[in-house]
Amino acid sequence: MILSENIISVVHFMAFPGRQNTDSMLRGEPDERYLMNSLKIIADDPYFKGIEVTRIKDPALRKKAIDFLSKTGMTIFFGAQPVQLLNEEKYDPADISSINELERKNAVDRLKRALEEAYQFGAVSFAFISGRDQGPDVRETAKLALIRSIVELAEYSRSLAKEFKREPIRLVLEMFDRINDPRGRFANQLIGPTFEAIEVARRIRDEYEIPEFGLLYDLSHMYLLRNYYIRKKKVDIKIGEDENVQEIKNVVVEEEIEEPEAPVVLQYLMPYLVHVHIGNCVLDPNDPRYGDSHASFAYPGGAMKVRDVANFVKALHEMGYKGPIGFEIRPYDREGSVPVLQHAKAFFDDARTWQDVIYGIGGFKFATREYFPEWA
Repeated sequence: MILSENIISVVHFMAFPGRQNTDSMLRGEPDERYLMNSLKIIADDPYFKGIEVTRIKDPALRKKAIDFLSKTGMTIFFGAQPVQLLNEEKYDPADISSINELERKNAVDRLKRALEEAYQFGAVSFAFISGRDQGPDVRETAKLALIRSIVELAEYSRSLAKEFKREPIRLVLEMFDRINDPRGRFANQLIGPTFEAIEVARRIRDEYEIPEFGLLYDLSHMYLLRNYYIRKKKVDIKIGEDENVQEIKNVVVEEEIEEPEAPVVLQYLMPYLVHVHIGNCVLDPNDPRYGDSHASFAYPGGAMKVRDVANFVKALHEMGYKGPIGFEIRPYDREGSVPVLQHAKAFFDDARTWQDVIYGIGGFKFATREYFPEWA
C-alpha cells in the first residue's frame, strides 16, 4: 500500500471538537473527561502514529494532556489555526499579515504564546495561517508583513529551542482559500494560491535562511484554491469605420486566466511541502455545510470521492513525499467522532489501493470502478 511509511495523524481538535460537537476543544476549553478519553481513543488506535493538538487554556489540564501523550510514543504536531480563526482578542483579521504594525505585532505575540505551548507539548511542528486577505491593492505589502512576522516567529522559536534544549520546531504555514464570502463560509486568507505560497516559502528559506519553515497543503482546500496568471496572445484588430477601416495584425493582448488547483500543483510544492491534510469540502452553495466544512467522507454532499483522494495520494507517492498526513474531518450534529474516523480510515485505504492495471498485450487498460463499501 502506498504511503505506508508516512506518519498518519489526526487533527484532534477537529475529530473531537467537544462534547456534543460544541467546539469547546477548538476554543481550548475542553471538558477534562472528554479530552482525556479522546486522547486515549487516538493513542490506542495503531493506525495513527501522530496527533495534532491545539492550545488548552487551563494549565493543569494541559499538563495532564502533555503527561499522557508523552507516554504514548506518538509524534505530536501543534496547530495554532483555531487560535487565529476564532480570534477571541478581536485583532485585525489580517493577523500576522496586517499592514497595521500594531495589529501585526499583537498577532505575532499571540502566536508566540501558542508557540510556547507547542514546545511544552514536545511538538515537532507548529502550524499557523497567514491572516485574511486585504485585497489586491495591498496584497504585496501584506506579503512583506507576513514574511517579517514569520522571521520574528523563527527568532523566538530558536530562543525557545535553546531553553528546552532541543532543535527548533518546524514552522508550517497552512495554505487556505482566498474566497471572499459575505457569509463567512470561507477563510479568505492571503496565502493562498500555490504559486504565491511558493514565493513566500522561497524567500523565507533562501533569503532569511530559515530551513525549518515549510508549507501545509490541505486536500479539502484544493477545489477552493485558484491560481491566476496572465496569458498573452496575438490578435488582429480593426480601427475605424467603413472606408477608413485600418487593420492591425498580430497585436499582443493580455488576459487573466483563473484555474482551480489540482494534484499536479504538488510537484511544484515539493521543495517546501512538509505536511499534508486529508479533508473534505462542500461545493453546493445551497448545502448547509457549504465551504471548507471538513465534513465526513460519508457526507452525501461532500466534494471528495475515492477517485479524487486516489489522484491526490498518487501524486504524493510519485513525488516521494515522506512527511506526515493528517486526517482533518469532523462530526456534525448527531454524528460521532469514532464512526467518522473509522470511515475516514477505510476511505483513505480504498484510495491508497486504487490501481489501474495496464496489460501489455494489445494495450488494453482495466480501471477499477469507483465504489463505496456497504457501510459508507
